[in-house]
Amino acid sequence: MTEAGDSDQPAASPAEASQEVPPFAYQLVDVYLHECSVERIESEDEGPDRPTFETGLETQDRDEPPGFSATLSVGVAFRFRPEARCEVHSKTTGIFVRIGDVGPDDDSRFRTTDCAVLLWPYARAMVGEIVRMTGLELPPLPTLDVRATLANAAAAKA
Repeated sequence: MTEAGDSDQPAASPAEASQEVPPFAYQLVDVYLHECSVERIESEDEGPDRPTFETGLETQDRDEPPGFSATLSVGVAFRFRPEARCEVHSKTTGIFVRIGDVGPDDDSRFRTTDCAVLLWPYARAMVGEIVRMTGLELPPLPTLDVRATLANAAAAKA
């Protein structure tokens, strides 16, 4: 075991280190809650014991600065009493700016799945905070494989 600073290799400078890990050609520069609705429904209908989720994604090109906006829709339904359930629907929008060159295949993949992966933690936190403000208890939303969720939603529509 060597002490710090005794390595044969010199430490990489910040510029060299950033070249080792390539960034996405798009960078997330802003995120905001675009739309939200909460509804308490008095119903004795059978419902899920655990929260259920729906997701969707829409993108729109932006000219200034070059890039796009992506809106991740999240719907959560959960039972908070035996005779009542709550439904939360939110839309979280992220602004992505292009900072590098990107090929058509990589651009398509980023717009259809990768941007949703980056937006999910924000959407998850916003839904959690909205439900908290209602005074209801919702277990923390799980970390989802957003790519698989979107692919399943697209397959169901087809």
